[in-house]
Amino acid sequence: MKTPTPDPNETSDPRRGRRGALLPALCGCAVIALAMFALLPGLPRRVTGALYDGGAFAYSGLLRGGKFSGEGRIEFAGGGSYEGGFAEGRFEGQGVFASADGWEFEGSFSGGKPVRGVFRTQEGDIGADPESNLYSLEGGWRYMGLLGVNGPRGQGEFIFADGAVYRGAFSNGLPGDGEGIYTDSSGNVIYTGGWQDGLFSGKGDYRAPDGAFTYRGSFAGGRFHGQGVVTRQDGTTLAGTWKGGWRTKP
Repeated sequence: MKTPTPDPNETSDPRRGRRGALLPALCGCAVIALAMFALLPGLPRRVTGALYDGGAFAYSGLLRGGKFSGEGRIEFAGGGSYEGGFAEGRFEGQGVFASADGWEFEGSFSGGKPVRGVFRTQEGDIGADPESNLYSLEGGWRYMGLLGVNGPRGQGEFIFADGAVYRGAFSNGLPGDGEGIYTDSSGNVIYTGGWQDGLFSGKGDYRAPDGAFTYRGSFAGGRFHGQGVVTRQDGTTLAGTWKGGWRTKP
């Protein structure tokens, strides 16, 4: 009688089944364990091109607790990008923000806001200290005030390269949505009043640079428009209704 040869795939314990089935089962458990480990809160994981805010931007980098963390990059759907450090989902540390309009800021960020660095524009490099609201172009202009995506906003002071100064309201990078004072490089107050899109608008007082006359009244698009009075240097006046800089009615 021939002695049976044990099958190498058989175990000594029939409850364990075959060894050939044991290895895939162990591998499957390992994969599941690793997947669960990766999903534990607080542990970082890397994503590439993940869309957020309804596709408004894509993020590539580390996530910790579901928030952007460490080094990463954001590409905005409308153009522009940010590449650098993140913490708690916000820009943090060193980074570069590139605007869709062609300018960029390179420097340090804290809590999602620029702290100190350089704005690079077609005009040149602008020294920036956002914490102190100070910006300057070497050999050129200086600005003190709030800065938005499109430039100066809110109340601020802009000093031109020739020494002329504008103090007042800004909107979208230009004097506007409020009142302001423009003083020429000699210190003469040229205009005090309302502004819109960088032009005189609403009620205001204007003085000709050579002092030949003054105008008090309404403006639109940077010109006399509406009711106003011109006072000449000799004291004579010209009052009436103005349109596009010309008097139409006495």
